[in-house]
Amino acid sequence: MRIATSLAVVICAMIMAAQPLPAQRGPAPVAVAEIVQKDVAAGQTFVGTVHPIKRSVIGSAVGGRVAEFPVNEGDYVKAKQPLAQLLTNTINLEVEAEKAELKLRQHELEEMENGSRPDEIKRAKALMMAARAESEYQTKRRKRLESLYARKAVNDDDIQSVVSESIRADELYEEAQAAYQLAVEGPRKEKIDQARARVAIQQALVDELESKVVKHTIISPFNGYVVAEHTEVGQWVNSGELVAEVIALDQVDISVQ
Repeated sequence: MRIATSLAVVICAMIMAAQPLPAQRGPAPVAVAEIVQKDVAAGQTFVGTVHPIKRSVIGSAVGGRVAEFPVNEGDYVKAKQPLAQLLTNTINLEVEAEKAELKLRQHELEEMENGSRPDEIKRAKALMMAARAESEYQTKRRKRLESLYARKAVNDDDIQSVVSESIRADELYEEAQAAYQLAVEGPRKEKIDQARARVAIQQALVDELESKVVKHTIISPFNGYVVAEHTEVGQWVNSGELVAEVIALDQVDISVQ
């Protein structure tokens, strides 16, 4: 029993002697890696409400029947894109009529500003000379008849007829002289100013009607989404009545509870 115990002690001593001391161990293994800087996001859920910064409830500036309504709720629309089109048949006819009247007024003004043409002056002069010749003839005839009347060679009816024709010839000659003078001088400045004013008035009327035509097309004021429809094709809308609602989502306000 003692021999076995001694043998066990000797074996343990030999094993311990065979193991290296701590100071005699080799270097410990080390892992090396490159340092990287990263943002670490920590997600969290919140309950809130998103409010668009821009919202437009669009109405019609004029009354009319809806001919086209090309958008639907949820559609994306660009700025100035048509949302609805009202009928314009009647007002287009009015525009064409007023444009024709404007063209007439412009031609009248242009004619006045250009003055008389050479052939018009020539014609007026010819008429004046013819009237002058007639007046001189009637004057001579009148004097001859008056001489005969003084000698009782003609009766009262004859002399009165000749006098009347002579007076009429003189008046026609004066009228022809005035027409010739007007042709040479051209229209008066006051007449030209009046014609110019008529053109301006007619132009303003055309501009007003064309502005109304533009208002028959209801457009989006900015890029956004249609969130409400307030009319449809065939429906009559009054001036100021709602047509559609558009919101912009490029910038929003968020309220978190």
